[in-house]
Amino acid sequence: MRFNESDNAVTISVVDREEFRQIVEQARVTVGETVTAEPAEAVAQQLVTRLTELGPAAAVEFQLVYDTLNREAYRWDLWAAAYLMRAAALTTGSTTSAAG
Repeated sequence: MRFNESDNAVTISVVDREEFRQIVEQARVTVGETVTAEPAEAVAQQLVTRLTELGPAAAVEFQLVYDTLNREAYRWDLWAAAYLMRAAALTTGSTTSAAG
């Protein structure tokens, strides 16, 4: 939940999945290429900067959405698909993923 004070009014906004996606995507766009570890660290720093701007309540909401998405992604069928894609990439000699 985010509290913004403007004109002596308090606005409450919840970081939902769409806002979460927008925050992450903006961080990625700002950094550019994110395939290697160094740019990934830069994306993380961009996220920290943005969440600091939004305030502690938004950071907590962001973390809750992240935790929910992480739990949803921790499924055997997704892990199996990732395993098969990795094996196919190794077989064909590909070193980068299509998802980037």
